[in-house]
Amino acid sequence: MTIANKKDEQMDVFISYRRQGGATVAALLRRELVAKGLRVFMDTEELQSGDYEQAILKNIKSAANFILLVSDGVFESKNVVWGVETVLS
Repeated sequence: MTIANKKDEQMDVFISYRRQGGATVAALLRRELVAKGLRVFMDTEELQSGDYEQAILKNIKSAANFILLVSDGVFESKNVVWGVETVLS
């Protein structure tokens, strides 16, 4: 089974955040960006079932912009660190 975006389309923005301490800000940011007409990837909104890591990788690579929300302990999240390393490579 493969995870796909709900609409399986390229995103304008990928939001990376730590759920603990960052989820509320991420949701508010997503809402504002979507209201401005941007296609925004946020895992809790866009992912369905299947291979989580493969879907994240696909969306990081295809998004035109990557926003990292920095909150307390953000770099303690292995998923956030992996996402940042992916963008930088």
